[in-house]
Order: sequence, then C-alpha cells, then structure tokens
Amino acid sequence: MKNNLKLLLCVFIFCSCSRMTLKNVDHSIILNNESTFCIANGEDKIGTVRNLEEFLTDENIYIVPFKNAKNAIENRTADPNSIINKDIEKAFNIKNINSIYSIVLDYDYQKDFIDLKYKRFRYSIVDLNSGNPIIWGFSYSNDMETTSKTLKILAKKIKKRMTN
Repeated sequence: MKNNLKLLLCVFIFCSCSRMTLKNVDHSIILNNESTFCIANGEDKIGTVRNLEEFLTDENIYIVPFKNAKNAIENRTADPNSIINKDIEKAFNIKNINSIYSIVLDYDYQKDFIDLKYKRFRYSIVDLNSGNPIIWGFSYSNDMETTSKTLKILAKKIKKRMTN
C-alpha cells in the first residue's frame, strides 16, 4: 500500500509538469544577441502576442513588430554588407538584417472560471531571409497551466538556445 502511494505521487508529480519541446530543424542557424525577432500572428484575441512580446523582452530578446521585419526583408539588397541594408536596419529598427526570425503561433484555448489555458499550443521560428523553419515545438501540459505560464516557458526556452 505504501509503495502504491509513492508510485501514485510520482505519477502525479510527473504528469502535472508543463512540457515544452524545442526542436532544431536547421542547425546551421545561430541565434544570438544580434538576432531580431517578430511574431507573425496578426489576430490576438486573448493577448498571446502582447504577452509573448513582453516575456521575450524580459529575457532580453530583441523584438520588433512583424510589419517592420517584413518591410526590412522586402527592401533589402542581395549583398549582405550593403550600405543600403545598413540604412534599412536603421529605418526598420532591425539589429542585423541577415538575422531576422519570425515566431509563428498556432493554438486553441479555453477559458475556465479564473484563467485562460491552451488546449493546443504549437509554434515555429522561421528565418525570414530564407522562409525556412529553423525551430519548432509544442507544449503539452495538464489543465493547470495558464497561457501566461506557457508563454514564459517558451521565452525562456528561446533564450536558452541563443548564444552570447
């Protein structure tokens, strides 16, 4: 009986943890302090984009509006060291035009009496210069995780993948 209680307690502890996967697709891409991020999702019914931007900023991850990143990419020249590209970086508030990444979110949510929670939460990080995904992942957790906690975990995971 005592062993069964220990086993039940272990199962409860492991099942109640939030899990966030983060899988590299392209290992040649290095995220660092010169990287600029944006969030591609336009519609933000529950504040996901606003909250994620805040948590990324708290982690010292540089983030700009998607429109700025898109305009910088559309107006850049093919020469990565071009003076025009330096002007575009300044105009659109980009750190390095060769290192711009978009976070794309895909989720369903539910509202309980107190908080919002994700029923399903997936994301990818796309290199805007190539259009290729470089990182993807999803969150799976029990019903206790709020949307804010999930987004904080994502911001921390992204920060861990960045080099100095």
